[in-house]
Amino acid sequence: MNDGSGNLYCIDTRFVEPFLVFWDHEIGEDQIGTYHFSEWLYRVVKNL
Repeated sequence: MNDGSGNLYCIDTRFVEPFLVFWDHEIGEDQIGTYHFSEWLYRVVKNL
């Protein structure tokens, strides 16, 4: 998912519980997942 500023939210599906990676276009390639996808989704829904 693109945030409109060139940054991307990506899902790393290599694991049983996928990680969400916020890819900042100014930092570059090797960025680490910050939350499990389910935890991120919970936070998004909670803040609606």
